[in-house]
Amino acid sequence: RALSADEQQLWLSTALSQPRWHVIYWYSVLAFETSMSTNELRNLRIGDINLAQRVVSISAQGAKNRYRQRTIPLVTNEVLWCVEQLIKRAGDLGSTSSPHYLFPFCRHRTGYDPTRPMSETGLRKHWLEIREICGFDGKNGRPAFRPYYTRHTAITNWAESGIIAP
Repeated sequence: RALSADEQQLWLSTALSQPRWHVIYWYSVLAFETSMSTNELRNLRIGDINLAQRVVSISAQGAKNRYRQRTIPLVTNEVLWCVEQLIKRAGDLGSTSSPHYLFPFCRHRTGYDPTRPMSETGLRKHWLEIREICGFDGKNGRPAFRPYYTRHTAITNWAESGIIAP
């Protein structure tokens, strides 16, 4: 379920190819580099991000269990830049204060609600477009690439590089 290095490159370059897909690029880089799950990302608030210290804190609300409450370093300049872009996007959508969500809830006809996290299908349309273009849609005999698999990809990358034990 994890993407290979070549598949990651294809995914990211495709996501960068259209401005409407940039949020998928930023989301994917953040997930690939931090191993945050989809729920952790959806529940991330502006106040959980400390750019000066280059860390993101996963609160009890976003954590799967009490052991997954943690502080995650933003190691590379690329992931830091992606977080900055996501904060800018969130601000453009109305998330302007600490308790507001980095991925605010979309009310289809009336805009965004920064006090609610994005739904589980909040990135679906663009995700599916990119997935089909990349050929990761499950038609080639392997599972379709889902947002949660960004976490699998991160953990696989870490295991292959010796950061964590396989």
